[in-house]
Formats: sequence, C-alpha cells, structure tokens
Amino acid sequence: MVDFDFSFPKYIAKRYGEVAARIQAGAAYAFAGERRVRVGLVAAKPVMFSLAAATSGWVNRSRPKLLKRAVHVNNQTLPEFHVHLVTAAKILGITTPQAYIHESESLPLAGAFGESNNATLWFHKKVTTLEPELMAAVVAWACAEWQNDHAPLTTAMLYLKNDAELVVRVPGKIAALAIHQWRRRADITSDRAALIVAQDLSITSRVLFVLSGLPDPGSNWQGNEQNRGIRTRIAALELFARSAFYINFTKTTPENGTPLSSDQLDDEVTAVVGTL
Repeated sequence: MVDFDFSFPKYIAKRYGEVAARIQAGAAYAFAGERRVRVGLVAAKPVMFSLAAATSGWVNRSRPKLLKRAVHVNNQTLPEFHVHLVTAAKILGITTPQAYIHESESLPLAGAFGESNNATLWFHKKVTTLEPELMAAVVAWACAEWQNDHAPLTTAMLYLKNDAELVVRVPGKIAALAIHQWRRRADITSDRAALIVAQDLSITSRVLFVLSGLPDPGSNWQGNEQNRGIRTRIAALELFARSAFYINFTKTTPENGTPLSSDQLDDEVTAVVGTL
C-alpha cells in the first residue's frame, strides 16, 4: 500500500500560493490603476455579496451546463488553438490554463471565469475561425484575465448582467456600477498582454474591435470610425508600446524618444483612461 500525506489545508494553501505567484508575474505588465481599484473593490460589501452569489451560480449551474457541450482545448481536439494557448502562457510566464470552446451567447467572446484557485478560460467558437495572428492575440488577452485574477470579478459581472433578480437589489446595483468601472481598467491590462504576445500594434488594435463584437476593420483600423472606448484603449496601447518594459521585453528599438518609465506610463495611461 502506498503511503501518502494529504492535507486539505496544505492543498488549499498551495493553490492560493499559485494564484499569488501568477498575479505577481502579471504585475510586471499590468495596469497599476486596475490593480489598485481591484484591491479596494473586492473588500466592498456589495461586491462581496455579488461575488458570493456569482461563484455559487457559476459552480453549481452555469459551468456544469456549459461543460456538457463544450470542447476541452488540447493538442488533439484543437491542435492549432492549443499551440496558441501554450505559446501565450509561456510568453506571459504562467502555466497553461485549462480552456474550453463553447457556442453559448451568454458568455463574452473570450475570458476567464470561476474562482481564483479554479478559474478556466472560455472562448466562443468564433475565435477558432479568426486569422492565426488575431486568434493568438485573443488567447493572450484571455490568459491575462486568468493570470491577473480577474476571473472572480468577470464572473460577478456576468451574473450582474444576466441575473435580473440579483441586479434589482440595492447591493447588486452598487456592485454593478463598481465592477463596470473596474472592467474598463482591467481591459487595459489584458490589451497589454495581447500586445506582448502579438508584438504588433495593428493586430492588437484589430482584436479590440473583435472583442467588442464589431467587424474586424483589417488594415483600416486607424481610419475606422472608432467608438470612444476602443479609441481610448488603442491610445493606452500606444503608450505601453513606448514603455521601457515593453521595449526591453520585446527587444525592439524605441521610435519616439526616451522610453517611458513605469511611473510615467502609469501617469499617462491614467490620464487617458480618465476620458472613458
């Protein structure tokens, strides 16, 4: 008989230790303004209420229902997609997350959902039909949500959007507004991960249209009539592309003067995001 020592508290501590480690790795590129907002957000009682309700709903209802028809991403079911997933994870410095392909219209095109220590990536089948470069950037975008522990809040946001009973309660209304404010900043972090993997501003900018449910503008992404949100996110991406971190990470040559320090980048992006 094999003798082994299994301690549930140790197991939980290990899992949460893994979450902390990947968040720390993500902090290298994450938008500091998003991280500051998130720390205060998860401690707010209305948000805690929504997180508890969303987690219960996801674990007990939504996830089991989705899994019945979802396709688990691996090197046999979706080899090309799996390569993009493994590559993005390696570049971002994380273990490869579990990912599924679904056809539900209740979920966004791409994202991480679930609890901090048990989150998974979910992609609509439409993502598998994108051009390889766009597909890779979308995968990286979702990986950033998993890496930076956005999953609990994205799950809460999903439920606040789809569960009328939850939203009509006063805590639900307060939480919905607060999480929406956070979401705008969280997008900046995920956009950066997409650019880190794609290393192409035009590809990453086109992805923002696709993720927003708009047609891919192709090479006309700069001349396209952009909505305010996408225009702001592209402006934030252009600043990140001038940062010392991005230039050093990608080993590119700065085009416009001295690279931005992390503090300079933070200040300039905060000013840009404030226009959303």
